Amino acid sequence: MDGSNSSDPNGSQLDYFWNQTSGPEVTLNDPTSSNPTFTAPNVIEQTDLIFQLTATNEECVVSEPDEVVITVNL
Repeated sequence: MDGSNSSDPNGSQLDYFWNQTSGPEVTLNDPTSSNPTFTAPNVIEQTDLIFQLTATNEECVVSEPDEVVITVNL
């Protein structure tokens, strides 16, 4: 997953937070990274994992969540 293209219009540094909202639970290596990774679960059919990303700037303004769907194949 890649949130590194996120930016603040004022150029402030961003803090990231990834949250899994659907699918078999996985553990992100660092949910506060712009590019977290995880080990795909073993599945018996094609399965979607859904994550939301929010970013917070230095003024504590939180973005609207953005969603990413990762499809795990057999």
